[in-house]
Amino acid sequence: MKESNLSKLAETRDFLTTAEIAKTFNVSPQTVRKHYCLYKHFYDLTPVKFGSKLLWRVTDIEKKLNLGVEKWLFQITVK
Repeated sequence: MKESNLSKLAETRDFLTTAEIAKTFNVSPQTVRKHYCLYKHFYDLTPVKFGSKLLWRVTDIEKKLNLGVEKWLFQITVK
């Protein structure tokens, strides 16, 4: 079974950096920071602040990505 990109990035860590979450969602890190500054979340994901860094929970990201796939599959089956 092929290992997902998220598990490659996270390895054994519980949190990802802003640059890593940006890579996961295929956006720039500045986009993630902008969404956080304007809305206090990025795609309903809320980070943990560690000093001046934003750290994002891997479990929350996995749930969000899986939910997106489930919605996409549901839309295909309904059509």
